[in-house]
Amino acid sequence: MSRTRTSFTRCPAPASPAAGVWRILIPLLAALLVVACVPARLGHPDNPARALTSGPTWPHAGSDIAPDPDMVFGRFPNGMRYLLKQNRTPLDRVSMHLYLQTGSLNERDEESGAAHFLEHMLFNGSTHFPPGEMVRFFQRIGMQFGPDANARTGFTQTVYDVLLPKGEARNIAEGLLVLSDFAQGALLAPEEVDKERRVILAEKRARDSAEFRMLKAAFRFELPGTLVPARFPIGEEEVLRRIDASTLRAYYDAWYRPDRMFLVMVGDFSIDQVMPMLSQTFGDIEARADARALPDFGDFQHQGLKPFYHFEGKTGGTSLRIEVLEHTPQPADTVAERERALRRDLAGRIFQNRLDDLLHEPGTVLTSAGIGMGYFLQQIKYAEISADCKPENWDKALPVLEQSLRKALTHGFLPSELNRAKKDYLAQLERQVRESETRESDHLARQIMALLNAWRVMQSPRQQLDLLQPMIAAATLGEINQAFRDAWPDSHRLVLVTGNADLSGAARPPEEKILAVYRESSTVAVAAPVETQAARFPYLPEPAVAGRIADQRMLAQGVQTGRIKVHGQCVG
Repeated sequence: MSRTRTSFTRCPAPASPAAGVWRILIPLLAALLVVACVPARLGHPDNPARALTSGPTWPHAGSDIAPDPDMVFGRFPNGMRYLLKQNRTPLDRVSMHLYLQTGSLNERDEESGAAHFLEHMLFNGSTHFPPGEMVRFFQRIGMQFGPDANARTGFTQTVYDVLLPKGEARNIAEGLLVLSDFAQGALLAPEEVDKERRVILAEKRARDSAEFRMLKAAFRFELPGTLVPARFPIGEEEVLRRIDASTLRAYYDAWYRPDRMFLVMVGDFSIDQVMPMLSQTFGDIEARADARALPDFGDFQHQGLKPFYHFEGKTGGTSLRIEVLEHTPQPADTVAERERALRRDLAGRIFQNRLDDLLHEPGTVLTSAGIGMGYFLQQIKYAEISADCKPENWDKALPVLEQSLRKALTHGFLPSELNRAKKDYLAQLERQVRESETRESDHLARQIMALLNAWRVMQSPRQQLDLLQPMIAAATLGEINQAFRDAWPDSHRLVLVTGNADLSGAARPPEEKILAVYRESSTVAVAAPVETQAARFPYLPEPAVAGRIADQRMLAQGVQTGRIKVHGQCVG
């Protein structure tokens, strides 16, 4: 399977993307939709993300974590919320987004694909833009459809993007008009629906790749009894052929409600100037239908050792995964939870370093390897180690993963490994602080929406450093080892082999072969790791006595120079 092999997520932000099978949703689903599709998260029934009208208005409202002080949060009487942040990189540009808490998991059986279909339709006629006019409008104000105006649909979110080339009042007003039409002005002309249906069906056929088939098959195995395998945003062909304007209108009116909408703006604009414009444009939007109850997500519970095999001969390699998956609500975003997540992250970094070392060993059978631990859809707790290899090496690579995992669970990590992970983590936090003024507006806006999607508090890099730095210093080896073990309960293991390894043609089914290899590996003893002596500088010994400055002078433009005296000799 083609995978985004960034290994363990190294970004210390609280809502970092998931790894492994969850991580590949981003590039894979983007490739499946004409307008990009990204994964989204659906809250647990007890999570405020599921019913925001009765829960906290913002993630920080029910948290002891303070949000970025440079962000402006607001809510109109109709329930629609807005989030504004000034940012001058790049100059004059403004990144505007209508973020809706609805996607394919909100669909009924007879609406499969409606969320994505509707997203297409909103570019094909609205109150202020007849069919064909919106693209010309974008071109007139200097925008390009795709890079500057786009949209994406996921499992539980739909996002419309408008990237203005200039933050002038007129441009902002026009951009808000476009987003307002997306929110409430869809025409959904029957003839336009029929024309767009052909586009979507052609897209679905074109995107029916080996990777997509493997992903769907893996989800059926991993998340049995849930809506996820049946609600990929592209939809089901037999339903897409029947969907009509009335079906799309029913979905639109039920879910495009002001209390499920966020307006996110980041860029070079005046907040005082845009506030009345926001109120005038969005303050009077009304719900057009009664709110629907969310479809039942379903439930699953894995026990024991469970193998999975899926063959796709046209893929470029074979992927292996060992996983645990639990259906459990993601905890609220609090200081205590950030500390638990930090310990899990540090453990993951250590394990990733071990995998990286394996990749550099002579004769390794692995071509890539990674680990991921966290939550998916706010209600699926997961831990996964994965690797890619040549098809003929699958039965050699799987024991490498199994024994590496068992070694960490049995013997834990070393002090030197934790020290390295702490330094790397802290260095990244400090680098993010240094680079905070150069973050681009579109990137910031997408990070904000990702955090909203995970119902996590958006903090500045400085806030993250101040919060996490003492936690990093205080983290003990025992806590890190326990965090890793907590992420890998021994109630079950899912073992997946997918890609171009052909395990057919023998007396035993492929799944039995996988089990046999895994069980044989589990009988191999794993030794405890051993501290190794740090490498020494190979050229000159360290001086016994520290040098002293012999003299120093200030040159032109404030450049300082000097000489250091070591053992009576001046150097430098």
